[in-house]
Amino acid sequence: MLILVTLVAVVVTVVLGWYTVGPGGSNKARVGRLAERENPDDALVLADVRLNAEFGGCEVYELLWEAADYGSDSYAVLPGGELVSSYRESAEKATTVLRACAEGQPAQRWAEIVVNFGGGPIDGVGRAGDLAGERYHPPTLRTVIGAKRLTFDAWQTMGPAYYVTVDVPDDGTITIGWRLRR
Repeated sequence: MLILVTLVAVVVTVVLGWYTVGPGGSNKARVGRLAERENPDDALVLADVRLNAEFGGCEVYELLWEAADYGSDSYAVLPGGELVSSYRESAEKATTVLRACAEGQPAQRWAEIVVNFGGGPIDGVGRAGDLAGERYHPPTLRTVIGAKRLTFDAWQTMGPAYYVTVDVPDDGTITIGWRLRR
């Protein structure tokens, strides 16, 4: 009887574990496996997978590569278990993550999603000290006819600053505009 109870407990634990993290193990492990499959250069070695944020039912992971000049990638695990990679960023990927994770989140979070998954020349959301002597535009989210509009300052590594405008329609793909700050 004790063996039967133990066996049932093990089966329930495995089934519930599979159900909560999806097929193939923990989300961290799934992200690592996908990153290695998408790896654009076989010489790159995955150094670390870190949970960067949890919000809106999503988990966002940052992947660090051993090649210091390569930088990092972001991966989102959406509420249904779908993985979205920042490898080959696009407006479509940013739209998917925004729609699944951003509702009810502050404008800063929306801006981080656009920077990490939307592509373009930007590498990070601007902060109050980044633009010496210039007016700073923090992430702002407002509703306009048929869409939400996100605006913020962003920067490019070793490069210029940008003013970013993102239109998020009620349906369809977002549009991202970058204007060089002078």
